Amino acid sequence: MGAGDVEMNQMVGSASRYEAADATGSIHIAVNRRALVLSVSITEGWRKKLAPDQFADALLGAYREALQTAISAADSGASGRPANQAIAKILRDYDDDDVHADWYTGVRAKLDRIRQRRKAIKEYAAEARGGLLDREVRGPNGYLTFQVRRGVLVGVTAAVPALRSASTDLLREDAMAAFRAANLAAEL
Repeated sequence: MGAGDVEMNQMVGSASRYEAADATGSIHIAVNRRALVLSVSITEGWRKKLAPDQFADALLGAYREALQTAISAADSGASGRPANQAIAKILRDYDDDDVHADWYTGVRAKLDRIRQRRKAIKEYAAEARGGLLDREVRGPNGYLTFQVRRGVLVGVTAAVPALRSASTDLLREDAMAAFRAANLAAEL
């Protein structure tokens, strides 16, 4: 990441929107604190800085930079991700001991709480994984295809010949629709 990229990757507003761009500054992606895509913008002159066969990698790079910006903000205490908050809630009072009349009742109650929390964590993990295994998601205009594994965007491919003449608006719409279809976009 070059010195100019630092300006592109920033927290905006009240730390609920995090923006980043690819190395050329042609593709900008904004995510929320839950790392869900809020917007994709593509500059009109992107073809002057980025060859069509480089577009997919640049889009993925901008997305990863936006995620990293949001994660860095969360790590620095700005906000936690919902998954971390849910697990923290489950584990929050793990060591709290209720006052019990005898030792055996206290140990038994603590073991029951541990079993309940383990069950809740397993249910949460199963719900989070549900329907998010390996798949491909295509944008409605056919410009972009996203490869998603376990709910994580791991690759982007593009129909390079079509990108040469694609309008910037249709390309942006295709990217946003693909993020939505992959369950990686925020509900607006």
